[in-house]
Amino acid sequence: MESNRDILTTLGYWEPYFESDARPYTFTRPRTEEEQKTRYPNVSSEVEMVEGLVRDGRQHDLNLDQNGFEKVESSTSLRHEDFDNEEMLKNIYFREVEEEMKRVTGAEDVIVWNHFLRNDARVTGLAQDHHRSTLGYSRAIHCDTHPWSAERVLENFIQATGRSDLANKRFIYLTAWRNIQDTPVRDNHLALLDERSLVKP
Repeated sequence: MESNRDILTTLGYWEPYFESDARPYTFTRPRTEEEQKTRYPNVSSEVEMVEGLVRDGRQHDLNLDQNGFEKVESSTSLRHEDFDNEEMLKNIYFREVEEEMKRVTGAEDVIVWNHFLRNDARVTGLAQDHHRSTLGYSRAIHCDTHPWSAERVLENFIQATGRSDLANKRFIYLTAWRNIQDTPVRDNHLALLDERSLVKP
């Protein structure tokens, strides 16, 4: 049954791959020697818009373990304008997110290592540069991560913290999103894919 908050909208797919098995790639790391020999299809600048129904997840009991994402009621001491302040982000907001992640996941240690804002009117960084930049809204469906990246993140954490004990622990890295405006989001919404709808390798 459809909720009155479900949205019939259009979703972007990188053309012409949305009807084929050829998956486009954007590498944000150096390619391996083997990858350099392989011709990967590049992400096209053309986006095919396909109509689809985005369901309102707030009407369902979704959680991180079963669905791959979870809505959490989480307050912050920062005001809207404070999110432009790099020092306040790192010294205050990062700590708030770390504590919230511990509460939600039960993790012993949480390290916030990156952030960026999305605002089409104030773009300062490229799509491949997610460090201290303001990016435009994503134009098409995509996956934010890769197993290779997860392993590199762990290695970087161990090197940065000197915590060699982390190498023997389970780890996961997550993305936290929030609306930093004082008003509800009215366009360019964040849509997430329910993990249960995927065929896993």
